[in-house]
Amino acid sequence: MGPRRHATLGPRAPKSAHSKTLLTEAEYLERERQAEYKSEYSQGEMFAMSGASEMHNLLATNLAATLHAQLPRRPCRVYGSEILSPSTEAYDRGRKAEHYRQIEPLAEYLLVAQDRMHVDLYTRRPDGTWSLKEASRPEETLELRSIECVIPLADLYEKAGF
Repeated sequence: MGPRRHATLGPRAPKSAHSKTLLTEAEYLERERQAEYKSEYSQGEMFAMSGASEMHNLLATNLAATLHAQLPRRPCRVYGSEILSPSTEAYDRGRKAEHYRQIEPLAEYLLVAQDRMHVDLYTRRPDGTWSLKEASRPEETLELRSIECVIPLADLYEKAGF
């Protein structure tokens, strides 16, 4: 399905042949509460989110289980949802990632492919720039230094059939 542009959020602007329908935050939230499907918005644009595939759910569960097992009695919480969909991958790697990297306290950003064994780990350097480490073999691991966890790709992609 992929992200579909529905509307723009922000100050109301005059309508023209080239302008979009604009929503306030309150209008977006009202629509979202009544919607049958989840959506997301970024910089005023509202996007429909595609449903999660079986592979997406498997990888999200494997990732959450791997992290949860390494975080006992620590104040961290695990919420697994950063699995790429082939239909939204360009957006997730592009504008969405760009916005995430602007979140000042964000130290690491993990992108997990579901159509192949491949993970990208972006890590913020002290000077504010980002480094990238890629992994795509079962014997490789990625270290999330911000939470002192290690993700073995063999565990992440267990039962994925790659």
